[in-house]
Amino acid sequence: MKAIFLGAMQGAVFRAGEITPEKSSSSVRGKDALLCRYHSGRRALDATDQLTLEFAGVYRRYHACLMRTLVVGEPTRLQQNMHKACAEAMEACLDKVRPGSAMGEVFDAHARVMDQSGMAEHRLNACGYSLGATFTPTWMDYPMFYSSNPERIVTGMVLFLHMILMNSPEEIAMTLGQTIRVDESGPVRLSRHDSALIRC
Repeated sequence: MKAIFLGAMQGAVFRAGEITPEKSSSSVRGKDALLCRYHSGRRALDATDQLTLEFAGVYRRYHACLMRTLVVGEPTRLQQNMHKACAEAMEACLDKVRPGSAMGEVFDAHARVMDQSGMAEHRLNACGYSLGATFTPTWMDYPMFYSSNPERIVTGMVLFLHMILMNSPEEIAMTLGQTIRVDESGPVRLSRHDSALIRC
């Protein structure tokens, strides 16, 4: 199954006539989804499982990334609550993305929603970063969204917002990430996909 997903993702990039992303696409399953990044080894998906995908489209080394956790089988109440927190945090962050806003203000919106949702111990201490024309080993660029970062958002920036929850005791992960461009009125989503929970 992993080979099918990764083959389809990479094939779409090649069919568009572009190069491979400057960071390996991630496809992690089960409790390995708590790693948040790719690793060696494979295993088959179970009838009830989770699959986190992170990948990018590339044009002349400029990246547009997506990150999603797919639920295989019927989602549990915990998975639904974690997804709801991620979706609400994403909207709160998008509301703060404006030219002149500090990167730290966007992170604060993320932390506020996650913490009010009871997810404080499961969230990361960053919720995204800038994207640019980058080279291996990463597509990440400066600056990042973290607490108290005074760096200002400016028109024309391309940003990757990622809402990531890692519930280690329950071995459940949930992610929601998308790329946006900042124009004079705020964020423009670069994906045609919505934030709904994906079930397989």
